[in-house]
Amino acid sequence: MFSGDLFSILILLSAAIAGIGIFYICYKRFEFAIFLFLLTPWIFSAFYTNYPEWINAELQTGINGYLRGGALAMLGIIGLLKFITKWPEHRGKISLPFILLGVFLLLAFVSYFYSLDQRYTFIRASLFTTVFLFLLGLYSWLDSKEKYRLALDAAYYYILFMIVINLIALFVMPHRVWWWKTPSRFLGLWDHPNSMGGFFMLSYPVLFYQLEKSEGKRKTLVVISITFALLMHFLTGSRTTLLASIFGIGLWLFMNRKWTKLIYMTLILSVFVFLIFQFIPSSFQRGEGTGITTLTEREDLWQGAYLMIKQNLIKGYGYGVEAKIFAQQKLFDLQGKFFIASAQQPLHNGFLSILAGGGVFVFILWLSIIIVPIFMFRQIKDSTLQSFVYTIFFIVLLTNITENSLTGYMSETDLFFWFAWVLGIKASQSSLQETENMIVGQYNTLEERSLESV
Repeated sequence: MFSGDLFSILILLSAAIAGIGIFYICYKRFEFAIFLFLLTPWIFSAFYTNYPEWINAELQTGINGYLRGGALAMLGIIGLLKFITKWPEHRGKISLPFILLGVFLLLAFVSYFYSLDQRYTFIRASLFTTVFLFLLGLYSWLDSKEKYRLALDAAYYYILFMIVINLIALFVMPHRVWWWKTPSRFLGLWDHPNSMGGFFMLSYPVLFYQLEKSEGKRKTLVVISITFALLMHFLTGSRTTLLASIFGIGLWLFMNRKWTKLIYMTLILSVFVFLIFQFIPSSFQRGEGTGITTLTEREDLWQGAYLMIKQNLIKGYGYGVEAKIFAQQKLFDLQGKFFIASAQQPLHNGFLSILAGGGVFVFILWLSIIIVPIFMFRQIKDSTLQSFVYTIFFIVLLTNITENSLTGYMSETDLFFWFAWVLGIKASQSSLQETENMIVGQYNTLEERSLESV
């Protein structure tokens, strides 16, 4: 008994020491914090066992959930400390989108008092707040071109790390990387093929950015990484992320005026899509008698959500409650639609999730948080960075139509979106400030010349 207690104490002490060490490194070298921030969704997925299971009850929070929650809490503290230490430089001045996001989080906490699932509303609003605090730290840390390079390098090394470990797992852990429900679909070391597809979708803007900024051997490594990412992405059979990736790559080429490559890509994709429709791979099939464009009953779920939202359009049902809105109701037939009406079951549409949770006015606020920065990004002078930010934005928003890709902190798409959101906002402000300084400098020069002439 004593030996068991001693072993547990040693484990806890080791974890505490490791946590303190990680905290120190991430605070001193914020680029490591960015790497860990983007890694946190995988911390949850890494514990997935890939054995046959059917969800018919709410799942208990396991060690993976506690680890991820602890990591986000630590990153939130680091972000807050970074924001405080940079106070003499920014003096608490933050951009309008940050203020809007802060108001959204406040209303998310207010919704706790009438939420259908108070526990989930409080947890999800709290963890989203830790993300907000980290973003504040990132915003204040980005004070030079070198910091932007370090931030995007952190994202690049994270992408490389994930590509390498999933590529290795493809050969050494076949029982783990092929989904038990559809063995032809590759899920890698994530918990669902769509999660794996989402990762690859997000990897292309990062890799394309590095392709533009790199030379020599590093450029070759980026090309190899893109090739493996495309091959493994196709194996996931994730139709939404593949479609969004095609759109994102096309957008990137268009924004960078690579017309010849855009024409070649269009021709190749046309042939590719034709072959897919002619010879539908098993990984793209979703049941007997269904085509490649089937929404796998998502439209029924959306119709039911629409009925429920109309019943409570003004204040919603509470932030992050998801399919809990169908509990104890008689408007929508749940038979065969999903396993259980709980906050763990997504609505497969991030826009509907926010509307159901907060009501119409909170939904408008959420749209403002997204749309206002899009207009700000036009000020970014670095065309490659601008392409990166816009591409991340639009591919995430596109996938948000059929998946919960942007509702807070839950998925990889959420975190990459907020990462690009901060980079774009800060770069927009920096470019605008540089322009203003240049105009003031030119004005002062003209004024001096006028005085001299007098």
